[in-house]
Amino acid sequence: KLDKVDGSLKASTSAGSIEVTMKSISRHLVLATSSGSVRVNMPLDMGANLNLTGSKVSIPLQNFTGQAEKNAVIGKINGGGVEIKLSASSGNVYVNQ
Repeated sequence: KLDKVDGSLKASTSAGSIEVTMKSISRHLVLATSSGSVRVNMPLDMGANLNLTGSKVSIPLQNFTGQAEKNAVIGKINGGGVEIKLSASSGNVYVNQ
């Protein structure tokens, strides 16, 4: 678990969940797990390119353009910007949930 991260972050695990609270994101946020869930709390008022995949993806979307389905959200919020890639091969992805 990482708390109050400020900047860019890339992390992965093969077995287990990832939980992160971001204060701000400067260039990218890349989190992946092959067995477990990804849970992120982060500001959503910035421009971001989203690539979120998992068994289930939950994120509150405003000012979003792209494709949002049960297991994937791919698109842009607030016109696009920093890269946000969250993936859980056998688990769920939660953003601000």
